[in-house]
Order: sequence, then structure tokens, then C-alpha cells
Amino acid sequence: FPPHTTIPKGCIAYPVPDGAHFPYLTTGDFAIIDKGQREIVPGGLFLIQQTRQQTLWQINECTFKVDTDEPCWMLNPMNKVSIEEAQAEAEAGGCRMVPLPDGRQVPLLNVYMSDGPIFERVLKKSIIGRVVGVYRPDTA
Repeated sequence: FPPHTTIPKGCIAYPVPDGAHFPYLTTGDFAIIDKGQREIVPGGLFLIQQTRQQTLWQINECTFKVDTDEPCWMLNPMNKVSIEEAQAEAEAGGCRMVPLPDGRQVPLLNVYMSDGPIFERVLKKSIIGRVVGVYRPDTA
């Protein structure tokens, strides 16, 4: 996403809470959300109002059979690390080990989950806006 030194008109800055969209957005970044871009774009990253919070999600087509004719979508992280990739990283020493009560050490893995399927009619009402950049005032 392109860096912006100011927040464009009609946009808001949203703090990125975790690495779910690494390497495109990292923890501590401020995603610029264009509140005027609310149409579903497959592969686009959007700020979605969910039941308890607002969340950044990439919207993707639902690729598995859903027992309905109504269009459905999946909400995914852009950081799509598989369990196997995370375990391989842990075995190579690329993550922190944590102790279990029985004394064994296990890797602390970051695996980001998806949400869905979600009906298109519900998703359309939940979209706050599309990510169009990253706010970086110090790049001027």
C-alpha cells in the first residue's frame, strides 16, 4: 500500500493491531481507509464492522460449496501462513518457545484465522471502507 504523509479527504486512519496482513501492513501501522469505497472487490482489504469490533479483512470469493444460492464471501488475513509453515519456522528456531506446566517447551506460533462464509447482503452492510494506503507522516 502506498505511504501517505496526510490523510486524504473522506478517509480515516485505523491502527493495525497485529501481523494478520504482514508484510503489507505491520503492527503499529495506520491503515488509510477510504470510506467512499464500499463496493466488494475480490482480493481487496477492507475495514469491516463485526459484532464486537472493527476488523481489517481481505475479501475473497467463497471457494467451497455452501448450501445456498445466495452469494457468499470469505474474510481472510493476507498473512496466510499455514500450520506447516509455522511449525517449520519454529523448528528452525524462528520463534519463541514457551514452557508448558509439564516442563515441555512448545513454539509460540502466530496463525491467523479466517471468517466466513458470510452472505453478500450482510457483508455489504458491514463494510466501512477499503484500505488505500498507509499513514506515514514522517516520510515527507
